[in-house]
Amino acid sequence: MEAYSALAPYYDAFNRDVPYDGILRFYQRLFARAGISPQLVLDLACGTGAMSIRLAAAGYEVIAADASSQMLSIASARPVPENAIAPIYLCQRMERLDLYGTIDAAVCCLDGVGYVTKPETLARAFSRVRLFLNPGGVFIFDVNSAYRLRHLDEQAFTRECERAFCVYQADYSEKTKLLTYTLDLFEQEGRLYRRSTEYHRERAYEAQELISMLLSAGFSEVELFGDCREAPPEPDEGRLFFLAKT
Repeated sequence: MEAYSALAPYYDAFNRDVPYDGILRFYQRLFARAGISPQLVLDLACGTGAMSIRLAAAGYEVIAADASSQMLSIASARPVPENAIAPIYLCQRMERLDLYGTIDAAVCCLDGVGYVTKPETLARAFSRVRLFLNPGGVFIFDVNSAYRLRHLDEQAFTRECERAFCVYQADYSEKTKLLTYTLDLFEQEGRLYRRSTEYHRERAYEAQELISMLLSAGFSEVELFGDCREAPPEPDEGRLFFLAKT
């Protein structure tokens, strides 16, 4: 089954602990660090729109793009905060990004980049983002570090909510640099549960590999940070943030 086909309705319930507000504040610190006050922001690989709607509530105009129509159906149903402009949602793969005009900034959270598992495809995605950024614009994204993905090998996890629970097993291949999650979702239907299985894959990109791709895509400067910290990552950092400038 395609990733997020069955999981989409439960994604937010299974991920209540994601610090979206803290990530948004970090974006704003990085905007200030880059000396910009963006008006139009792209939320790339927006998923269920949790970050998109927070960006809108913070006063930005938002274009949100994702490859999953199931996740976008959840996003588009989110209530829009008072005095905010509703995000524009687009069903697009990031390597085929095609906007109607230029943007001031782009963000991509929760390792949306890592789900693009072929380096050549990710390089095209970076080029598409760069194409639509205004001069002085920035692209901010995070990835699960290669260190984290390697250490998730053979780990099992569970998530549950009122009507469903899921179990997923992680398997990392050093040969392919891919971490594969086999996710079994159990949805309650009366007294029984219906089981669905999805496969999610993330690639372990090294930081320097991503920096080289960004520079090749036309970004002029790239800064690397630890997890929501304006400081270089530690060797065992689980999440890395990148600030790419035009």
